Amino acid sequence: MLNQSAIFGGGGDLTARLLLPALAHLRASDALPETLTVLGLDRDDWDDERFRDHVRTALGEHAGDLTDTHEWLVDRMHYARTDVTDAGAVARSVTRMD
Repeated sequence: MLNQSAIFGGGGDLTARLLLPALAHLRASDALPETLTVLGLDRDDWDDERFRDHVRTALGEHAGDLTDTHEWLVDRMHYARTDVTDAGAVARSVTRMD
C-alpha cells in the first residue's frame, strides 16, 4: 500500500482540481494508509505551511462535502522547491522524505 508519494507540479491547477480531491475520496473510502505522506514538488518558493494552505484551499473548493478528510490530508503534506526537469534535484528532494 502507498505510504509516501510525490506530486510533480504540487502547486498547479491540475493538482488542485483533480489530484487533491481524488486523495480526499480515497481517504473517505479508507483506501489510504494512516502513515501516508505526500511531497509536493514545484518551482514556487513555498514552504510546507504555504503548500498546506494551498491544499486546504483546493480541497475546500474542489473536494465537495469531504471536509472531515481535509485536515487529515493537510497534515500529511510537505513541500520542496524543486526543478522537476532536473533528475538530481528531484532525487535529493524525494530522499528528504525518507
